[in-house]
Amino acid sequence: MAFRSGRRVVFFGGGGGSTNGSNTASSSAGGLAASAGRLLGRTVVALAVAAVPALLVYSEHSFREAILAVREARQILRHIDADAPPPPPPASADPPPYDAPAESGPLAHLVGSLVHVSSRHVAPRLVSDVDFGLEFPAAVKVARVTEYCQWQEHFTEDSVTETDANGDEHETIVRRYYYTKGWHSYRIPSIFFDQPVAHHNPQRDPFPSSTIVAEYADFGIDGGVRIHADVLASATPLRPQRSFTKAQLTDFSSSPAATTSGAGGGGSTSDGGSPFRYVGGGYFLSRYEASAAEQLLKLAGRYLEGSLDVQLGDLFSFCAAGDVRVAFDATVVPAGRGAAAIGRLESASGDVGVYTTSRNYKIGLFAPDASTSAAEMFRRVVSRARWYLLGARALVAIWALIVATVWTSSSPAAAVADPLRRRRMVARAAGLFAAAVGGSSLVVRGPAAVPVSGAMLAAAGTAAVALADPRADTAVALFAARVAASLRRGAPAAAAAAASASAAKKNS
Repeated sequence: MAFRSGRRVVFFGGGGGSTNGSNTASSSAGGLAASAGRLLGRTVVALAVAAVPALLVYSEHSFREAILAVREARQILRHIDADAPPPPPPASADPPPYDAPAESGPLAHLVGSLVHVSSRHVAPRLVSDVDFGLEFPAAVKVARVTEYCQWQEHFTEDSVTETDANGDEHETIVRRYYYTKGWHSYRIPSIFFDQPVAHHNPQRDPFPSSTIVAEYADFGIDGGVRIHADVLASATPLRPQRSFTKAQLTDFSSSPAATTSGAGGGGSTSDGGSPFRYVGGGYFLSRYEASAAEQLLKLAGRYLEGSLDVQLGDLFSFCAAGDVRVAFDATVVPAGRGAAAIGRLESASGDVGVYTTSRNYKIGLFAPDASTSAAEMFRRVVSRARWYLLGARALVAIWALIVATVWTSSSPAAAVADPLRRRRMVARAAGLFAAAVGGSSLVVRGPAAVPVSGAMLAAAGTAAVALADPRADTAVALFAARVAASLRRGAPAAAAAAASASAAKKNS
C-alpha cells in the first residue's frame, strides 16, 4: 500500500473581537466549512441511529423465517438417491402438495415435493467466462472478482481555542490530509478530494465483477436428476482459483480481455488501459496508461493545487491508480465426491428447482459433497441466519454505547473519567441495547414474545428514569427488580397457557 501526506488546512472559527477584512473573510469561510461539516456529520449520525435498529429487526425476522422454514421442510422432505435405481411408486402415493398435472415415470409420485438428492456422479453444464475465454470444468458457480487500484483520502482534525492580543477567543481547526493507495473491490471518486489532481482515480471498469452459474447439473450415472441454476446459485464455498493450465491461458490469449484495443490491436484500450495479461497467482492485470495530453494537464493541475512534491509513496508503488486486476473464485464438484441438493421436484423427468414454503420462504440448497445430509444442510441455513442476527446484535451494542456516550456528555473522555457519568453512560447503553433487542423481538414475534420482550423493555425504561434523576437510583432499581421478578413469574404461566391453547387446537 502506497502512502502520501496531503495538505495541512487551518479553519478559523468566529470570535468575540473585531478583525480586519482579510481575517474576517477567512473566519467566515472557515466557520461556514465547519458548520457544513457538522451538519453533514449530524445527518450521518441521525441516519445511523435509525438504520442500526432497523437492521436488527430485519435480522431477527430473517432468523425466525429460517427456523420456521426448516421446521416445515423437515416434515415433508423426501430423499432421492440418484445413483440407485428409482424405487417403484407406493401403492397409494400421497398427493403432491399442489395441483400438479398427471405425469408418468418412476418419480411421478414425488412431483411437487421437497426432495433431498445425492449422487457421486455429477456432471455440471460447462461454465465459462466469455470475456476472458476461460472454461472451468466441474464448476457449478464461478465468481469474477474485479479490483481497482485507487487512492483513498483520510484526515485528522484538531480543535484549539486561542486568545488574541485583544483578549478575544478564536477556535482554530487544523485538518491534516493523507492518502493511501491500494486495491479495492470498488471505485473511489476523487473529485471531492482536497488534492484531486495529485490523487486522481480513473473510473475505468472494463470487466466488472460478476457471477456465472451453470445452467444445470446432472445427478446420477445416467443423469436421471437435473438440478437447475436457481438451486446451484446457492453453492458454497467459493474458493480462489490461484493457478490456470497452459490450455486455459492459451484460450485467454485470444479473448476480448487480452486483445481489446482502442486502435485495433496491441495498443491500450479505449478507456486508457492496456489489454489484460496474466501476471501469476491467479491474477489478470490491466495497467492504466495516461495519454501525453492527460499527463500535461495533470502536471498543470498539481502546480495549481500545490502538490508537485515527490514523496516515497510515489517511488515505491506496486500499482498505479487506474490499474485493474481480475481473479476468479469457483465452487467445484470434486471427482468422486459428488454433490447433494435440496429443492422442489418439478417434473417426473427429474428436474429440481427452488421450493417455496407456506410462508413464501425459498429453499434451494447445494453442497459439493454427496455425503452431506439434509439435516446438515438445514443446520447451515439456520446457523448462517443466527450469525447474521448475532452480528446485528453486536452492532447494536456498539451503537448503544456510542449513543449513550454522546447522550451523557459532549466529551467522551470526560464521561469515562467521571465515575458518576461513567455509571450513567453504561446504564444508558444497557437500557438502549435492551430496548432495541426486546423491541425487535416484539415486532417480529408478536404476542408470543411479550414476556421476554416486556421484561427487557421494562428494564430499559426503568434505567432511563433512573438516569434522568440520579437521586432516584435506589428507588427505581428496587422498582425494576420487582417488575423483572413479576415478569419472570408470569412467563411460565404464559408459556403453559400457550401450550394448552396449542394442544386444544390440535385436538380440535
